[in-house]
Order: sequence, then C-alpha cells, then structure tokens
Amino acid sequence: MPNVSENIAIQTTIKKEQHINNPPFFSLHATTIPTGKLMFNMLAAIAEFENAIRKERQADGIVLAKSKGIKFGAKAKLSEKQLSELKQKRADGVLVKDIMKEYGLSKASIYRLLAE
Repeated sequence: MPNVSENIAIQTTIKKEQHINNPPFFSLHATTIPTGKLMFNMLAAIAEFENAIRKERQADGIVLAKSKGIKFGAKAKLSEKQLSELKQKRADGVLVKDIMKEYGLSKASIYRLLAE
C-alpha cells in the first residue's frame, strides 16, 4: 500500500496526464483545439467592440467638456504680464540662468517662451 506522499505523487502525475491529453476549455493550450480558437476569437471581438465603445464615449465627453469651456492641457506657467517681462529682461541682456532662477523654469522652457 503506497504511503501518503507516494499517493499524492501518483495523483499529481495522473492530473498532469489528463491536463495534457484533455486541456481545460480556457488555458494556454486551448489555442491548439477548435473550441479554444473559437473562444479566443470571441474574446478578441468583444475586446475590440469594448474599445470602440470607449473611444466613442471619450470623444463625446471631450466635445461636451469643450462646449462647457473646459480647457485641456497643462496650465500656463506664466501670465501674459510675466511673459512680457521675461522677454523684456532677456532683450535687456539678463542672463538666461538668472531668468531661470527668478521664474523657476528650465532652460528649455525659457527658450521656448522666447521663441513664441
């Protein structure tokens, strides 16, 4: 008579053999059988449908938000007054590193704002 550990090992081997010969309906091996292929194709179609619905809802939400006057994107770091001051300081010869410290902006931001 086999002991408990041998019995568990035998049952595990039997389960593994059953799984290989007859994989569950939804598993990694299911793509090799027709029902598995059908299942994955159905799931793909449902996912594509859900994605299309999400895109429509998102587009509707954007249109609604814009009609209510909601603005998208990052808020401006500087007001129009600050921007004109920044441009004037640079025109007067103030160094970019000093302007960076004063306004708390990066060098790239300063040059981008100056180019506008």
